[in-house]
Amino acid sequence: MKQTGSDFSVSICRLTRPIPVERMWKGLKEVVIANRFHPTQASIAQTVDDFTHYVEENMERVLSRIANVHLSNS
Repeated sequence: MKQTGSDFSVSICRLTRPIPVERMWKGLKEVVIANRFHPTQASIAQTVDDFTHYVEENMERVLSRIANVHLSNS
């Protein structure tokens, strides 16, 4: 952000690489939504719950994979 006189100018840049949170979101979509049929909203909710439990139980493995993918794309 730059101030020129009494006006402010804001520059916004878009990261070209996904950040780790975006990688988690992508993983969730692939596991829960992509090419999957869920007959009810409860079924979707249960699959999301299963995904979050998997992440919690395998936190180091998941974070390591995200970090490795993120760093290898740098």
